[in-house]
Amino acid sequence: MKKRILSVLTVPLSMCAAMSAQGLKDAYKDYFKIGVAVNNRNVADPDQIKVVLREFNSITAENAMKPQPTEPKKGEFNWEDADKIADFCRANGIKMRGHTLMWHSQIGSWMYQDEKGNLLSKEEFYANMKHHIQAIVNRYKDVVYCWDVVNEAVADSPVYPGRPELRNSPMYQIAGEEFIYKAFEYAHEADPDALLFYNDYNDAEPAKSQRIYNLVKRMKDAGVPIDGIGMQAHYNVYGPTMKEVDDAIKLYSTVVDHIHLTELDIRINEDMGGGLRFNQGQATVSDWERTLQQDQYVQLFKVLRKHKDVIDCVTFWNVSDKDSWLGVRNYPLLFDENYKPKQAYNAVKNFDPKMDNAVILEDFKPSELNQPGQEYPMVNSQGYARFKVNAPKATSVIVSLGLGGSGGTVLHKAEDGSWMGTTDGPMDEGFHYYHLTIDGGVFNDPGTNNYYGSTRWESGIEIPAHDADFYAMKNVPHGNV
Repeated sequence: MKKRILSVLTVPLSMCAAMSAQGLKDAYKDYFKIGVAVNNRNVADPDQIKVVLREFNSITAENAMKPQPTEPKKGEFNWEDADKIADFCRANGIKMRGHTLMWHSQIGSWMYQDEKGNLLSKEEFYANMKHHIQAIVNRYKDVVYCWDVVNEAVADSPVYPGRPELRNSPMYQIAGEEFIYKAFEYAHEADPDALLFYNDYNDAEPAKSQRIYNLVKRMKDAGVPIDGIGMQAHYNVYGPTMKEVDDAIKLYSTVVDHIHLTELDIRINEDMGGGLRFNQGQATVSDWERTLQQDQYVQLFKVLRKHKDVIDCVTFWNVSDKDSWLGVRNYPLLFDENYKPKQAYNAVKNFDPKMDNAVILEDFKPSELNQPGQEYPMVNSQGYARFKVNAPKATSVIVSLGLGGSGGTVLHKAEDGSWMGTTDGPMDEGFHYYHLTIDGGVFNDPGTNNYYGSTRWESGIEIPAHDADFYAMKNVPHGNV
């Protein structure tokens, strides 16, 4: 008997150990690589190394391979920090995304101007650029599988009539758009096998995404060896909308075969993009803000899984909030300042592939517990619940039902000021208490009747049961009692 008990226990324990070692890269092995940007601390501390090796299978050097750190003065290279990260990747069999060869920021001014501050001639600038690009690409070509060749060269919105679509950087002032073409040519000469990307932020904003597409289309038409577009994906809990992300991916996929999310983070505020001036964050984060962040991450990865044919890699910009370029108080990543996974991590990792393609039947009807004359909330024959709340001045509305019981259903604002949303999956049959959280305040849904539960008056919704008729009160004939 003891032998049989021990053998039964051994199998589940080993399975648990295997499951605990599973990371994001394992959950997404059939979809795309999961990458991370690291600094030298991340690859030197044993506890951080465990997180990196468990979760990620692509690595970017956060700053160490940028132009200024690698060549602060003309012809004087500093490889120390970049080598440490590259050697870590070599030792652990992890390939790298190279970032970045040309950028208007973090670049030595010697690249484009003389000692008096005058812009160089095009020929001298090109010579400097070629020497720098080919030195770094050749040094790391054994471990780098792709490069962000040019970073952030497209102008931000709005672009007024008569102004160029590209950023008016010193490089642009010297050579116009051609400097971008040359950078790709020099990188391709050094490593013909590397995938070459143009990389930018505000990548889902409709006007800027069109300008990014326009640039890459001109490059492709001119025969420039560009393979992909990098969407930095510095987003927030309020935006961009998933329709904007989906539309951008569809647009980019018409001109390139490879799309990477290169610098993903989602802030708990309304800041977005790669600008170096940003909100410094807040002292604490509330449960409802965690729910907004979780929902934004969940909905984003659902879109990315849909486009797995063109999405090759999704890279988080830093391991944890403690490392983030945005500071710990913006709470932007899936791991907190102690390298512990957040609730958003589990939601991103433990997705149900079947739900990605679920078809929701549009046979919704008002819940039988609604106030007289109220259309919402509604339920359908599958058990989904749909909500509509009129709150035109709100910035967020959450219903406490949905998301697998962890957080709720985040509603999204329509043009008329109303907020609508449908639970991510069917709810259990029967009665459910719920409430609304509007910008952190808790309210009952004015569309439903109120019921006392959870130590307070709550809204109520009924998900029709398949055997409801069996339990219904009916006037049936009977004999004497």
